[in-house]
Amino acid sequence: MSLDVDAIAGEMLGAVKGVVKKQWPATRVYFESEAKAYAARLAEIARLVADGSIDEKRARQHLAFQNESWQTTLLAVDGLNRLLVEEALNAATKVIRDTVNTAAGFALL
Repeated sequence: MSLDVDAIAGEMLGAVKGVVKKQWPATRVYFESEAKAYAARLAEIARLVADGSIDEKRARQHLAFQNESWQTTLLAVDGLNRLLVEEALNAATKVIRDTVNTAAGFALL
């Protein structure tokens, strides 16, 4: 199963927008960019698992690295704090969890 990166990024942005609220206008461009990149990386992890290139353990390592990348990128945005970024990431992954887990074949998120 391949993942629709644009659809996943859109779902993530809807969840993120609810978390960042008043900061959305100032941070929208950064979240849009990072959500699209994060969704593409998740799709790649799922593809690698599906074609047998990596196992569940390695997929989880890739996911941890991608989460750190998401947080590092967004923490560089002026005005965002660690808690807000973590809440945004949690909200974004919650709305796509079933889709990504189904594509991976196990509970990756």
